[in-house]
Amino acid sequence: MSLPVAADRVAAIYRDAMRLAEAARGYFDRDGVAARAQLSPEARTALAAESLRVTARLLAVVSWVLTQQEVAAGNRSVGIPLLATAIEAPPLALDLPPAALQIAEGTRQLYAQMRAFDGSS
Repeated sequence: MSLPVAADRVAAIYRDAMRLAEAARGYFDRDGVAARAQLSPEARTALAAESLRVTARLLAVVSWVLTQQEVAAGNRSVGIPLLATAIEAPPLALDLPPAALQIAEGTRQLYAQMRAFDGSS
């Protein structure tokens, strides 16, 4: 694979991460507050855990993007090990609000895409 194609793919993953980060922030900090209040205590706990995993996935993706940029610039010779697969697990409760599930699934797919790309580079 040539460097410009790889750089384009890394840039696309970064753009997707930023889009998902903004969606997550908007939902968990604003739009989802009312929906969260309607959940059972168990579902609120599951939602909080999923929110943390969304954050962990996004941080892992952004860290990977920054490392790829450093490797491409010649400042590093190798990337960094990816996080354990615990953040890839499905939500603890499937009865979470649809918007929360959509954000969680989006970050799970983006993380999987990053892992697949990392394995092929």
